[in-house]
Amino acid sequence: RTGDGKTTVAWNLSAAAASGGLSVALVEADLRRPSLAHNYDLEHAPGLSEALQGEVSISAAMQTILPIPGTANPIGHPRSLHVIVAGQPAPNPWALVQSSVMARVLDVLRKDHDLVVIDTPPIPHVADAISLLRHVDGVLITASVNSTSGPDASRLRDQLLGLDAHVLGVVANGGSALSGYAAYARATAATTAMSSGNGDGHPGTPIAIRDSGGPPRTL
Repeated sequence: RTGDGKTTVAWNLSAAAASGGLSVALVEADLRRPSLAHNYDLEHAPGLSEALQGEVSISAAMQTILPIPGTANPIGHPRSLHVIVAGQPAPNPWALVQSSVMARVLDVLRKDHDLVVIDTPPIPHVADAISLLRHVDGVLITASVNSTSGPDASRLRDQLLGLDAHVLGVVANGGSALSGYAAYARATAATTAMSSGNGDGHPGTPIAIRDSGGPPRTL
């Protein structure tokens, strides 16, 4: 849901993968409530909205974030991060996201990058994200330990299972050392509810960005 930190997780995951040597593209597909440009001091347009409407090319909508000096990971070399923000508000975000043009945009990005991370709208509340599930290799769930209840987590799990989504794992966000065991218990309950039935039976499955020698992945 909004406020659970999904955009922050998407940004940090993308930046970490790029600093580890992968070629990464981050796509903000939340056209209704975008925040990447504001949060990370990026240009607000052009972006995905303009690319989907044929106003600009994919390359023109893409912003390049240069690696921060000193962030190289021992397993690789820092790479630039390519970001496509949401762009200007569109009158029909659902139609744009579920269009064949969106599929072509993702195909192009997958061919040019090791990893494509998509920041979607909240799945339980907005139908836009559901249309993207058929284009991705896996789903990473972000949930707040302070506001996500067990029943909410179970409903989301059942919805994703019904859509044959491959759930890679869960990020339990917003915890605090001051919350003590209560926060731990809530996080464990939410993580178990959302992760059970994901194919391997282990709660909180570790995130697999890209298997060695495997094909590009889209999250």
